Amino acid sequence: SESPTDSGSRAGTMGCSSDDLKVGFATPPSAARPRFYWFWLGGSMTKEGIRADLEAMHDVGIGGVLMMNAYPTSPLSITCMGDQWWDLLTYANTEAKRQGILFGTHNCPGWSTSGGPWNTMENSMQKVVFSEQTVQGPSADALRLARPEIDPKFDYYRDIAVLAVKNAKAQSVPTADIVDLSGQMDEQGLLKWRAPEGVWTIYRFGHTTTGHKNGPPIEGGQGLECDKMSREATKIHFEGYAKKIIERMRPLVGETFHNLELDSYEAGKQNWTPKFREEFQKRRGYDLIPWLPVLAGCTVGSSDQTARFKWDMEKTISDLFIENHYQYLAELARQQGVGMDYEAYGGPFDPLGAGGAADMPMGEGWTGSAG
Repeated sequence: SESPTDSGSRAGTMGCSSDDLKVGFATPPSAARPRFYWFWLGGSMTKEGIRADLEAMHDVGIGGVLMMNAYPTSPLSITCMGDQWWDLLTYANTEAKRQGILFGTHNCPGWSTSGGPWNTMENSMQKVVFSEQTVQGPSADALRLARPEIDPKFDYYRDIAVLAVKNAKAQSVPTADIVDLSGQMDEQGLLKWRAPEGVWTIYRFGHTTTGHKNGPPIEGGQGLECDKMSREATKIHFEGYAKKIIERMRPLVGETFHNLELDSYEAGKQNWTPKFREEFQKRRGYDLIPWLPVLAGCTVGSSDQTARFKWDMEKTISDLFIENHYQYLAELARQQGVGMDYEAYGGPFDPLGAGGAADMPMGEGWTGSAG
């Protein structure tokens, strides 16, 4: 049989001498050199400091940096994407090239997650909200439905559906006792419907922004987190920040400006997006609207059927997060000639599915204090 030294083309160290290993360990190739996080805190960056940092990195063999521009407070007034900020970022990339160090940055200001002032409420993360009121049938022909409570700071709301549920507080509700009244309510919330005999709870379901913002960013860099289940919102977020950086760094893209990153997920929960109903229908094979009372605490059909609907909701949310944010964000980055690295955990999605979209899947570990 062939001995290990007979195959110099084999992967690993089988064809390497001990001297080769020593040399490779002492002076590793560029691809094997460590990279680390480089935090630009507030507006405290200067060209002198940037140059000194990168020269020191070069001297100890650092191969690349991931710049995160974090925290809004600083004695200096450097605004995210302002003229001074662009000048410093360009200088850092030029200096990184001179030192042979790869440069990457987070996909938004701060370190979490995908937010910024370019994201409107329409394109932000969405959640389901609802109001409810009980009527005794037979009732009057019209009833004004209260709008679900929302955060007054944003005052953003869109209706999803209006459903009447007979005996909603019962142990379980047959699907036949759920009536879709969505087409019978006007824009002012006036419902034209005469409730049949019995006790009915009328739910007005809608969606609003979760209000979650990226953090902790430099001055001028904070805004709403983009809708992670929407390709359209993901693209708007990418073009609002990352693409602008890539375009400014274009002569260095691929050679020095090397990668973007999405760090650990810290943007909270999201359970709606404008196209959620049609995406759910396509993926799960049935309409979710009659099952929305589950989100209000009702048991619909049976406890088993209710649990299956909840699983279908979670699965659809996870699928859309992965496909329309993690996979699509990586696709947009590669189209521009840069890689995408992910710490894909902590969110309402399968971390393996999300992490699998990365050019470099990443993790994170913490150690406690001794004693």
